[in-house]
Amino acid sequence: MVSHPVGLTLLADKVSTGIAFQGVGRLEVGGGNPGRSQQGESYYVGNCYLSMDEADLVSAEMTELVMVSMRNTSGKQVPMHSAGSCGS
Repeated sequence: MVSHPVGLTLLADKVSTGIAFQGVGRLEVGGGNPGRSQQGESYYVGNCYLSMDEADLVSAEMTELVMVSMRNTSGKQVPMHSAGSCGS
């Protein structure tokens, strides 16, 4: 994961400081049945802001894209993907 400071801003009437982040995750799993496997990657970006007075979370957001492929017992590879976003 990589992060960097965003700086100071005014959110919800509170002076806040924030960071932005991004990263990549990788997954490779052998299946429970012989010949089956799963592999994938996860790419994510986001930011979060904390109030300077109380260090409370004021705002946060993260978006993630997940791409997975599964291989069945006959060797056929089936691609799958999903995207999600959350925030406050």
